[in-house]
Amino acid sequence: MTEETEFPKSRGNGNSTRYGWSVEARVSRDPVALGDQIFDTKWRTVSFVQCDFGVPTPRFDGGHGLFGYAQAQALLWWVHANDEAARSFSSIETRIVKHEIKENYSVTAISGHVEIGPEDRSNILPDWGKKSPTPKPEPETENDK
Repeated sequence: MTEETEFPKSRGNGNSTRYGWSVEARVSRDPVALGDQIFDTKWRTVSFVQCDFGVPTPRFDGGHGLFGYAQAQALLWWVHANDEAARSFSSIETRIVKHEIKENYSVTAISGHVEIGPEDRSNILPDWGKKSPTPKPEPETENDK
């Protein structure tokens, strides 16, 4: 007989702190278009299009739109390379901004499913007392049949 478990039940809780980075840009004179964004003298976060190549997407982001430090550095230099390739030499300035991500979490078991008792296990465990028949080798040519 199994012991009845009441749901919900706490599985623990905690908090974490980690860091992510974003890229910001501005220009010191006339506004400049960079992709779909316009940059002027105010610092603005640069948004980047996600694709299958280029700077890898962060694994830890959790929907915050932040990057790892190396990714942010690579994207910062991409902004300058893109500006130079467009031959705009727009006096664009960039910086990376460090963000602190604080999260509180709790884990709660809310229900149990597919309970299997000892008498139900025969169909999911192998019977080590039985041996499988040895397969007959396939003939290689017509004459071997």
